[in-house]
Amino acid sequence: METGYTVEQLRAAATDAIRAPSLHNVQPWRFRLRDGGIEVLVDPARRLPATDPSGWGARVAGGAALFNLRLALAVAGTPATVRLRPYPAEPDVVARLLPDLPRRP
Repeated sequence: METGYTVEQLRAAATDAIRAPSLHNVQPWRFRLRDGGIEVLVDPARRLPATDPSGWGARVAGGAALFNLRLALAVAGTPATVRLRPYPAEPDVVARLLPDLPRRP
């Protein structure tokens, strides 16, 4: 049975995640809360077509935000299981994070 993260845990982790680097600091990601987890999405509206025509830089920045989010949750004692590209019909969803069991040091 999945209990999920609290909204407070996710807000705190997202605050750390938004500090991830991105091309021209456009922060081309967004987060979506869904069923006790959090998803990282690349926001096509924030992509810079002149400097990132393929969207590769936006996806790399989304990965950096994902890393920061995962690290923030782990440091807070609530590590995440990460599922990359969880929805084939939604290619902008980079990853879905759900609570995992705490690990021993």
